[in-house]
Amino acid sequence: MYIREKFGFTQKTLDLIDWSSIKDSNRQRSVKERATQSKYVYRWSFTNKRENRLDPNKTPMCPLCGKEEEDQHHVQCCKDRRATKVREELRDELEHDLEELKTHPDLVTLIIRSLQTQENQQVVVDVTGHEEEDELRDLVEEQRQIGWDKLKLGFWSSTWAVLQGKYMRRQKKRPRPTWTAKAQLAVWNYVQGNWMHRNGVAHRNSVEERRMKFREKMRKTVDDMLADVPEVGSSGRHLFEDVQKVRRMRYRQQKAWTWSVYIEIEKEKKRKHEESRLGNKLVGLLRLIVVSR
Repeated sequence: MYIREKFGFTQKTLDLIDWSSIKDSNRQRSVKERATQSKYVYRWSFTNKRENRLDPNKTPMCPLCGKEEEDQHHVQCCKDRRATKVREELRDELEHDLEELKTHPDLVTLIIRSLQTQENQQVVVDVTGHEEEDELRDLVEEQRQIGWDKLKLGFWSSTWAVLQGKYMRRQKKRPRPTWTAKAQLAVWNYVQGNWMHRNGVAHRNSVEERRMKFREKMRKTVDDMLADVPEVGSSGRHLFEDVQKVRRMRYRQQKAWTWSVYIEIEKEKKRKHEESRLGNKLVGLLRLIVVSR
């Protein structure tokens, strides 16, 4: 099996991996996006170290810091000032996305810490006394066997979903079966963001130009929402009270604002659906009363 040989997984390790979530997350990507991720995960992407193997005249050193050989792990941990700044921004966005998914706070911490691991490094935590000590201990051990550095590549233990489901039930909320797949997509956005920044520097592309495209797309989304206010209930009307304030928001703030609007739109749809259902039920009861008379 190719994956077993590529990553040195044993059959026991393969059994620990949540393959269903990988399948679910792949369904949410285009063919091109899946190809891009596969190239990165399986080390087919053209890092300088890989290029050096094909052409010894090419340098294997990182194009950003110039101090270490560049492989896929170095791309995610490069200490170059520019790379560090981009990672901080991407990490903030990842934390926001995980919070939007109602992720267990301790799982958010573990995910963020895993992003700092290089090949074969481990995340060390003390879970003694935690209310979910047994499950957390299982999670840490299982992910250790898979590899904490493999988390950012999409290889997650099945226990992540178990812990998240238990957390949601404790919050008296229905567990989301798609949580792991969506969390993996959020982590991949972080990984891909670092890779895109690296490519921008290596190929002399303007990183700021790429950021401007994201900002412009967000501005258009916000302007469209403000120009044609969607149907929201009373709990969401405050989002449209100060139009100028919304337009002045920074990118991440506008992203959070649009998420809030989408949530309110869905709430209003559900309210109307329930209202319609109850109305139809009432009409049916009235008809029964009339017939019985």
